[in-house]
Amino acid sequence: MTKAPSILMTMPGALLFTKNGEWVHDGTVVTHPGVQRYFSTHLRFSEEHGGYVIEVEGKCVRVEIEDTPHVVRSIDTTALPWHIRLETGQSEPFRPETFSVGTDNVFYCRDKDNAWLRILRPAAQTLVRYIEEGPTGVAMLVCCGGEFRIAVRNESPD
Repeated sequence: MTKAPSILMTMPGALLFTKNGEWVHDGTVVTHPGVQRYFSTHLRFSEEHGGYVIEVEGKCVRVEIEDTPHVVRSIDTTALPWHIRLETGQSEPFRPETFSVGTDNVFYCRDKDNAWLRILRPAAQTLVRYIEEGPTGVAMLVCCGGEFRIAVRNESPD
């Protein structure tokens, strides 16, 4: 079944999801946790509208994404497999083989759908203690029963 096209709505002021996982409308940070979660839960990429939108019941508004469309707020390392918690409140297994470091030593990993996630500072601090220098001088993430080479990125992921 083909999905009906969504209607792009306009609203006063721009809506932005920042690299630090904050929602901002017209320069003002959205502080209500329910509204933040609502925005994050309904965020999707729309080829039809050429970018990210918040879509509900066939209507959508554009969203500017500063880095990645979702972020990792925390990482639970108390049991295997480790789990990441996203700004949506959802939890999913951490994929250490996707862990990488970008510009300004920002950490990233991929989610269950293979999309890039920026790892926010509190979650990144959890991972730092598991980073070691490998035998060839390459940085390794030693966790979850394995050693994973840390890829280095020159730019933020797409």
